[in-house]
Amino acid sequence: MHLHQAIIKRQLDVISDFCFTITERQDRCPNAGIIRLDKPQYRYLTERECWRLLGFDDNDFELMLNVFPTRKGCRNATLYALAGNSIVVDVLEAIFKVIINEDYGTDFVANEIGQLELVC
Repeated sequence: MHLHQAIIKRQLDVISDFCFTITERQDRCPNAGIIRLDKPQYRYLTERECWRLLGFDDNDFELMLNVFPTRKGCRNATLYALAGNSIVVDVLEAIFKVIINEDYGTDFVANEIGQLELVC
């Protein structure tokens, strides 16, 4: 078998009703998908769009953007990586609700800013 025969081509999926997993690198395949602009123009998800799809609000994104600023005209690999290594906020909240409503011999208390802290 020749080397060029072993190369598998993968088509990028166009986002319509849902996107695939947000990954650390949106410019690689597989990724969450691409957005159709006009045929034949497409674009990748922006860093902010990845964060929004994970359930973070723009204030969360802006806080991280201040810590990891984007150079003009460049993608921000750190913000993509943070999104790609995250979990959907609503899913995580649902997991915590199950844990809180069960008796595991632990207590969750809200701190002064409303975040839950685990007390064993």
